[in-house]
Amino acid sequence: MTAIARVLDKKLKQWPPATAHKIERLLTEVIALADAGTAEARKNGKRGRARKRDSFFADKNFWRGPVPKDSSVNHDKYLYGDEE
Repeated sequence: MTAIARVLDKKLKQWPPATAHKIERLLTEVIALADAGTAEARKNGKRGRARKRDSFFADKNFWRGPVPKDSSVNHDKYLYGDEE
């Protein structure tokens, strides 16, 4: 049993019956939505979220040559050609 299941089990016993019943209903809905989402993904041949290409690792442009001493201060100038 996971930590959340143990906490939920304890809380359901502590809460008033009406509150516990409402929480059980809400959690049942959440589980049904999650199951429907995974069933839909399986039907469409998808697993989990679509992976996007991370632009940080996809970037092929980089500085060639010696690194300027002021690159941390003037990084926009070197990356984007911005001159202020």
